[in-house]
Amino acid sequence: MSAKGNPGMNKLALTLLRQMKETGDKPLMLDYGVIQSDNSLLTDTYPVPIPQSDYMVCGSLVHNVGDRVLVAWVQNDAVVIDTITPANVETFNKRKIYDMTVEEHEAATIDPNAYYIVG
Repeated sequence: MSAKGNPGMNKLALTLLRQMKETGDKPLMLDYGVIQSDNSLLTDTYPVPIPQSDYMVCGSLVHNVGDRVLVAWVQNDAVVIDTITPANVETFNKRKIYDMTVEEHEAATIDPNAYYIVG
């Protein structure tokens, strides 16, 4: 039986084609955001805070309240990719960078307001 002789099949095919075209035409979008005091995410393009339970975070990324973050919108999901910091190390969000060996890192008291480079 041809699709021409089946109006229901024709309608389904046209609906699927329209949906695929609409979904496929949307580019991936990168956005900036800020982690709020309740750990929700407020992005620059979506004016409503997104609860922590409703956004995703890449891998083992650790972020703190107030961090500026890079967000990828994957369909309707916000995914925090990384934290954004100034290029100038001296104004590195007023945090210190410690150069430590793995042994020094394991023995150290961890400062939650610092970034650690373990080598």
